[in-house]
Order: sequence, then C-alpha cells, then structure tokens
Amino acid sequence: MTVVEKETELVSAKGRKEAKGLFDAGANYSCIDFFNEGKGYIERNDPVQASEKLYKAAEEAIKLLSATRAPGIYKEAMEKGNWTKNLLFRAAFKMGREIRRCWSSAWTLHVEGFHEMALKTELVKDVMEDIEELVKFAER
Repeated sequence: MTVVEKETELVSAKGRKEAKGLFDAGANYSCIDFFNEGKGYIERNDPVQASEKLYKAAEEAIKLLSATRAPGIYKEAMEKGNWTKNLLFRAAFKMGREIRRCWSSAWTLHVEGFHEMALKTELVKDVMEDIEELVKFAER
C-alpha cells in the first residue's frame, strides 16, 4: 500500500470532518509529494523552500507512522483536532532511534533552514537523505 493510499484509507475511515488536522494538506498531498517538491527546490538552488518542503514531508510521515507506531499519541491528536509540535516530537521519539534521528534532522531544516535561512543548498541536500529515509519508513 502506498503512502497516499494509507492516508486516504485513514481519512476515509475517520470521515473528512473528523480527520481535519490529521494531514494538514489533505490526503491528496502526501509526504512523498512534499519530498519531491523539496528535491525540486534543491535542484533550483533554493535552500529555504527546500528546507520547508522537506520538513513538511517529515511532518506528514510522522503523522502517518503514528497511526500504527504511536497510536496513543495519534489518538490524542485526533481528539485535539490538530497536531501540535509537542505531539509530533512525542510521536517521533516514541518510534525509536532512527525515526527520532530523522525527525531531528527535519526540525533542523525547519528552524535553521527555513526560519533562520542559515543553511546552504549542499547542507540541505545532505540532510535530505534523512528525510528520504523517514518517508521510506512511512511507505512500509
């Protein structure tokens, strides 16, 4: 099952209204889409936008993975109606060392690459490997 199919299944099971906040971009824009968009920005030498799209890919992957790997946190997000940064961190850290490492890389992209605009394209490209790994975890 692909990531988009998993997202669509989860949203369908909850209903569109109840699934609001599950995947901020909706089931039609997956972590793979964000990843590919981030990759495109790297090719265009735009590290700021690449950082944010790659971060969004990681965020969506964490949300998706939490449904099966951190169901208590997933349920909390569903009851709350949205994903806070605290919930994302808790979910990522609950899912093990590799996912935690990938999430930490994504957070670095979000803060240092997007908000601070401090990262060069080559560094973002190197960190992209961690995001790709996280997206692959979500594909399984």
